[in-house]
Amino acid sequence: MGATEVSHCFPLNGNTADPHITGVEDVLATYKERVNQIQMMGPTKFAPVIRQCRKLLEECNDPKMYFVMMILTDGEIHDMEETINEISAIALKNLPVSFVIVGVGSEDFSNMVRLDGDEVALKVGAPDIVQFVKYQEVVSRSEPGMADENLASLVLEEIPNQFVTSFVKR
Repeated sequence: MGATEVSHCFPLNGNTADPHITGVEDVLATYKERVNQIQMMGPTKFAPVIRQCRKLLEECNDPKMYFVMMILTDGEIHDMEETINEISAIALKNLPVSFVIVGVGSEDFSNMVRLDGDEVALKVGAPDIVQFVKYQEVVSRSEPGMADENLASLVLEEIPNQFVTSFVKR
């Protein structure tokens, strides 16, 4: 944030020392607070941030921890194969994470459906750990005042039930 170069990996909250945001309400509030300070541009690459996430997950030894990585994007992925490989490696190792990808804007998000894995697994034997949601679609289909609740419901679909309850209560 505040940089003049493209970064594929930066904390939405602007705090590199503590990039974590807990709870759906805080994620939405942080996004609304910061969205005008971020200029989204391409190329869009997911693999660098997912690779960093994998390294953190491999270092975490707390069996009670479960992570949700939310990626906000305004366009297509330009490193699709690398991204598929990174997500598949995490899924095949059964690391404690779900990926939530939220598409903002009106770009073409057709490759995101592939990452979601609902139709076809990313790799044979790899569980589906990705949920993709188009933000504008959720807003346009929601009754007035229900967009945040509908978005929260959709983004939590790929998170194992035992973690959803504690995640929402925070």
